[in-house]
Amino acid sequence: MCIRDRRRVHGDNLWRYDHLFQSLQKLTAKDEAFLAKDTGLYFGSVKGTLAHLLLADYLWYMRFHSKTAEGLKIPLTNQKTAPFAPAKLVYADCSTLWSANDAQPWEKFFPEKDPKTWLDGLHGRMDDLQHAWLSYLSSAHCTEEALNEYFVYLNTKGKEFKKRRGLILSHLINHHTHHIGQITTVISSVERSLTPSIDYTYYLDEYPQ
Repeated sequence: MCIRDRRRVHGDNLWRYDHLFQSLQKLTAKDEAFLAKDTGLYFGSVKGTLAHLLLADYLWYMRFHSKTAEGLKIPLTNQKTAPFAPAKLVYADCSTLWSANDAQPWEKFFPEKDPKTWLDGLHGRMDDLQHAWLSYLSSAHCTEEALNEYFVYLNTKGKEFKKRRGLILSHLINHHTHHIGQITTVISSVERSLTPSIDYTYYLDEYPQ
């Protein structure tokens, strides 16, 4: 995939999250308990799945831009409109984020109790992060040669891996698509009319390039 098309699919990711969060806010306004209900998803609830998506993406961003194999730290911001600037953010250890003994890992990182505040905050963080990926894809550092380079990172269990940067970018989009599909299925089961229309072709119709 060429860099121009990578920018398109990452732009689509930003766009579909906007639509997804609009639907979630409407559902949450009708039922404040909706987000935290166990719906049988891998991460239990819509809330758990959203937190996993954000934290996993943050983790990959830090791995991607690390000069060492470490990559076990993630930046967190509490300002919805704040620009994504890793040097200014607070770091939290996420090495045990997906521990089987930790059923609600998001509580450590996103303690807001009010559902609307929680959604707004997570949406803002996700927005910051997707803009950060887009900034990278538009930077002079992002070349076809750079995306074919290998980089070393540690997984959350401390095991070392080496993969090409371009393949990880493809993984990220696939990961978002996988879990967004799960969330939209839950939305459809609760109120079909609020299911967001987020096919990639709709994004291309709205933003022809």
